[in-house]
Amino acid sequence: MQYIDNLALNCYFVNGSSLHFNCEKQMIANHPENKSSRAKLQDTPRRMSRNRIRSKERRQEVFESIARLLVDRRQGKMTLDDIAAGIGGTKGTIYYFFKSKGDMLYKMNMYAFELLEEAIDPILHDRCLSPGERLEQIVRLHTLVACRHWQLWRAILNEVTARETSSGGVRVLARKRTAYENSIKGLIGEMVQAEGWQQVDTGLVARFIIGVINSIVRWYRDGGKYTAEDMADYAVQCVFEGGFGKRI
Repeated sequence: MQYIDNLALNCYFVNGSSLHFNCEKQMIANHPENKSSRAKLQDTPRRMSRNRIRSKERRQEVFESIARLLVDRRQGKMTLDDIAAGIGGTKGTIYYFFKSKGDMLYKMNMYAFELLEEAIDPILHDRCLSPGERLEQIVRLHTLVACRHWQLWRAILNEVTARETSSGGVRVLARKRTAYENSIKGLIGEMVQAEGWQQVDTGLVARFIIGVINSIVRWYRDGGKYTAEDMADYAVQCVFEGGFGKRI
C-alpha cells in the first residue's frame, strides 16, 4: 500500500511538474509581444510574395510602355529622358531598372523571351503529346504571345533595337535564339522520324516557321480586323496546311 501511495505521489509530482512547465510555455507563447512577433514572421513570406508580384507587374508595365514608345516614335531619336517621361517617371526611375539604353533594350528582349518560355516550355516537354501536336501548340502559343504583346515584339525585331542593344546582351540573346531554334529543329526531326518522311533540312524549316510568326507582328495591330487568336489559327494553318488550308 505504501508502495502504491509513493508511486502515486511520484506520478503526481512528475505530472504536476510537466503541467507546470507546459503552462509556462503556453504563457510565454501567448504573451502579446511574442504573438505579434510570430505573426510578423508568418506574414513575412506572404509579404515577400506580394512584393515580388508587384515588382514583376511594375517591370512588365515599364517594358510594355517602353515598347509602345519605341514603336510610336523613331527609336534612334529617343533619349532616356524621353522614355522616363513616357512611363510617367524620371531619369532616376530608368536608372533604377537599367544601366543604359543598351541595357534597357537587352532586358526588354530578355523579358520577351521570358513571356515566350513561360508559354511554351510546358508543351515543349510534354511527352504525352506527339511531336506534331507539340509543334502545332508551340506555333499557336508563340503567335498568341507575339500578337498579345505586338508592340514589344515589333520593337525587339526592329534593326535599330538590335544595333543599340549592349554588346554583351547581343551575345546572350543570340544564344537564346539559337536554343529556341534548336528546340524547333528537334521537334521537326522527331516528326520526320515518327512519320517516316524523307529527310528535310530541319534548320531551314525551323527558321521558316519562326519567320512566319515574326512577319505577322510587323503589321499586326491589336483592335484590328483580326484577333490574336485568329492569327494563331492562321499561323498553324500556314505551317501545317499552307495558307489556303489545303494542298493546291
